[in-house]
Amino acid sequence: MTKFSHAGAMPTRLASPGAATTPVNQPFMAPVVSDTIAQLEYENQQMKVAYQGLRARVEKLSQADVRDSQGGFGFGVLGGLMASVGLAATIGVAASRKYFGQQDTESSGEIALIPQRAGPILMAARPKPKAKTKAKAKAKKAPARKAPARKSADGAALTELKATADELFPPLGYWDPLKLAEQDFWGQGNEATIGFLRHAEIKHGRVAMAGFIGYLVHENGIRWTFPLTLDGADYSAYEGLSAPAVWDAIPFAAKAQIILVIGLFEAYGESSDKLEAGGEAHYMRGGKPGFYPSFNLVGYPLSLYDPFGFNDERDEEWKAKRRNMEINNGRLAMIGLFSLLAEARVPGSAMPAFGIKPYDGNIMAPFSDGPMGVLPFF
Repeated sequence: MTKFSHAGAMPTRLASPGAATTPVNQPFMAPVVSDTIAQLEYENQQMKVAYQGLRARVEKLSQADVRDSQGGFGFGVLGGLMASVGLAATIGVAASRKYFGQQDTESSGEIALIPQRAGPILMAARPKPKAKTKAKAKAKKAPARKAPARKSADGAALTELKATADELFPPLGYWDPLKLAEQDFWGQGNEATIGFLRHAEIKHGRVAMAGFIGYLVHENGIRWTFPLTLDGADYSAYEGLSAPAVWDAIPFAAKAQIILVIGLFEAYGESSDKLEAGGEAHYMRGGKPGFYPSFNLVGYPLSLYDPFGFNDERDEEWKAKRRNMEINNGRLAMIGLFSLLAEARVPGSAMPAFGIKPYDGNIMAPFSDGPMGVLPFF
């Protein structure tokens, strides 16, 4: 019975139930498994040949139960035993192929021997999981964030604006029903928006103060001592007219000259290089609203704010207080100028005791007598 002798012990030890899984070195197992399968296949072929020979001899015997005289061992029993052994060997080879066949399909990883209940011990390949940290997963899913532009500076500008409003007129304080100071004009940020609004308020206040005084001058017939035009015309054509009517009576060329000079002043005041030469930035870039550069930068020793330099030695606290006073005076002048215009257009509506001359023209059409009069609101 040397054909059915044990093929040899496996070079590895199976894990007992309850013991930790022992990884198997795959390069070491490959040649051993191949040799074991080859030997089992060879013995299986030998057993098949022996089984066929025994089966042929048994079929020649009679169907009777022939027993051996000494051991009582019949050929039928021997044939059944050989058939069982051959079947078991065939099943063993198939199981070995299934048991070790996964070695060829897996190229990496550890092989775990897992004990099973009431069944064979299976060998399963565990592929190595890809290293993926939570940080990488979050970085992959999280969208890119945009940093808020000038958030802290904008908040500080709005806070400073509210504090200044309390100083300007404590009974009213901060008043912004349209929430303009919280907007972002032209995508420049809220700080630039506040600078633009404050500069515009100061500029309109200055124009209104000059306009209020000019209105009173023209209402009272105060004129220059020299002719108004180059042709030598006197002021008789303007006698008895209200201030808005005087504007309508002057030639269109004179109006164009006034607008042109105002435009030149605006361009000079908005020039960044002139502002920087005067020690200030643009009012929408953190500069001081209302600041106007001196004309000495272009060769004229003149400043609109302080032509004679009376306030050069004043400290910043004194100047800041005067700037607040200018804002309040400008607000009052805007209200006063519109009151005069309303009284002239609708007598008795605003200042009936002041004797304002009536005006029957269109205040919102300052160029109605010239070539621009064909356009709306001109």
